[in-house]
Amino acid sequence: MNYVARIKLGGIKCAGCFNRINREINSEDIIRSEIDHADMIARIEYADDQEIIKRITNKIENAGYSVRIINIAKEEA
Repeated sequence: MNYVARIKLGGIKCAGCFNRINREINSEDIIRSEIDHADMIARIEYADDQEIIKRITNKIENAGYSVRIINIAKEEA
């Protein structure tokens, strides 16, 4: 079962910030991710790992950005 999390990002000031956040997200074993630069919302698809979003949000916060989980939903096949 795959899940999709949408998280709101804050504190981003430049393209380098987006790159750093992407590196933090992709350091985990995810299926795919994308960031809507206009809305500053990351969409992260991942397999059944209950802790992965917590690890990702902690990494982003530790890098100096704010994070708020919008929702997590099961991905329909």
